[in-house]
Amino acid sequence: MSKEMFKRTDANGCLMSKKRLFEAVATLTGCTMGAGILGIPYVVARAGVVTGLVNIALVGLMFVIINLSLGEVTLRTKGRHQLTGYAGKYLGKLGKYLMFIAVIIGDFGAIIAYILGGGIALGALLGTSEMLASVIFFAVIAFLIYIGIKAIEDSEAIFSPILLGVLVFFIVMAFLKFSPSNFSGFSTNNFFLPFGVIMFAMIGSAAIPEMREELGREKKKLKKAILIGTLIPLVFYAIFAVAIVGAHGLSTNPIGSMNLVSIIGPKLSFLGELFAVFSMTTSFLAIGLALKEIFWFDLGMRKNTSWLIACGAPFLIFLLVKIFKLANFINILDISGTVGGVMVGSIILLMALKSRKLSERKPEYELRIKPFIIYGLVGLLILGGIAKLFLMI
Repeated sequence: MSKEMFKRTDANGCLMSKKRLFEAVATLTGCTMGAGILGIPYVVARAGVVTGLVNIALVGLMFVIINLSLGEVTLRTKGRHQLTGYAGKYLGKLGKYLMFIAVIIGDFGAIIAYILGGGIALGALLGTSEMLASVIFFAVIAFLIYIGIKAIEDSEAIFSPILLGVLVFFIVMAFLKFSPSNFSGFSTNNFFLPFGVIMFAMIGSAAIPEMREELGREKKKLKKAILIGTLIPLVFYAIFAVAIVGAHGLSTNPIGSMNLVSIIGPKLSFLGELFAVFSMTTSFLAIGLALKEIFWFDLGMRKNTSWLIACGAPFLIFLLVKIFKLANFINILDISGTVGGVMVGSIILLMALKSRKLSERKPEYELRIKPFIIYGLVGLLILGGIAKLFLMI
C-alpha cells in the first residue's frame, strides 16, 4: 500500500472516529436538554438567582459522577442492556424492580411533559388547538422511535447543533434586556425549590447505553463523550437561567417558550416555538428509544409490544392529565424529576459500586471513587428528594 493510501486511510479513520464522538455527545446532549430547560428560569426566579445557580452547580456535579459511573458499568458488562438490565445484573431482582419503577416515574413523566409542552409550542406555531398539536407532535416522534436507533442517531446529530445555535441567539437577545434589579440573592428557605426541575433537566442517563453502541470500537472515547455531553447542558442551563431571569425577574413565565417570545417580539415569535419543539423532540426521541429497549431487551417483550407500551402508556396518562387538569407543566417536571431522578441516580451509583466486584470485562476507564464518597452522594440525593417533597406538601 502506498504512503498516499495510508494517509487516506488514516484520515478516513480519524474522520469516522470524530463522527462517532460527535454523534455520542449529541445523543446525550439531546436526551438531557428537553423540557427541563424551559422550566429552569421560572424556578430560579422564584428561588433567587444565586440559590438557583448553586442548585444547578451541585446537581450538575452529581450527574457528572452519575453519568460517568453508568458509563463505566456499561463498559464492564458484556451484551446489550438498558438501565433495568444493568440494575438486575448487579443489584438483583430488587434492584431491577426499583430501577424499573424509577425509570417509569422519570421517563413517563418526561414524555408526558414533552407531549404537553410540545403541544403548547406547536399549537402556537401552527395556530391549532394545544390538544391537536400534542397529538401531532406525539405521532411524529412515536413513529421515529418505531423506526429505531438509526433514526435517533441521525435526528440527534441534526437537531442538537440547531438547538444549541438557537439557544445562543436567545441568550444574546435576553442579555440585551438584562437588568441587575431583576436579580435576587441566596435564600436558605427556598434552597430546595428548584431541585426537582433541575434534577429533571439533568436526567439523560438513559442515553449512555446507546452512546456505547454508537461509538462501536471507539469505546475508549465514552468517558470524553459523557463529560462533554453532560457539561454542555449544565453550562447552557446556568447561562440561560441568568439571561432569562435578568430580562424578566419575577415575571418569568412558567411556560418557557413564552419567555422567549416576549424577548424577541411577535415578528420572530415562531423561533421561540421552534426552539421549544426542537428541544423536546431530541429528548423525547432518546428517552422513548431507551424505554422501548427496557421492555424489549431487559423485560423480554416483543419489539412492537415494547414500542406500544413505551409510547402508548405515557400518551394515555397525558390524555387523563390534560382532560382532567391534574397537573401543569412545572408540576410534572418537579414530581418526575424529584422522585425519578433521585431513584435513578442513587441506583446507578450503587450498581456502579457493585459492578467493580462482578465485572465481566475490563472497562476502558475506571473512576476509582472511594465507596464512602458513593454512599455520601446517595445520601445527599435522598435528603434532597425528601426536602423537596416536603416543600410540595
